[in-house]
Amino acid sequence: MIENPMIIGNPNDSAITNVMGHCASCNKEIYCGEEYLDFEGDCIHNSTECVKEYVVVHSTQKIAGE
Repeated sequence: MIENPMIIGNPNDSAITNVMGHCASCNKEIYCGEEYLDFEGDCIHNSTECVKEYVVVHSTQKIAGE
C-alpha cells in the first residue's frame, strides 16, 4: 500500500506550527495570534486565573505591620 504524503505527516499541520510557547503559570500552549503577557521573559496567558496564579507563586506573602 502506498501512503499519501499529503495527508500523512503533513509538515503544515496547524496543530504543530501554531504553538509559539507555553504559559509560565498553567503550562498550557500559547498559540500564534493569541494575546499573552510577557513578564521578564515569561509568557503568561492574558487571563485573570493565569496572572493571579503567577503572581502568587512568584511573590512573598507578608503581613502589614509585622
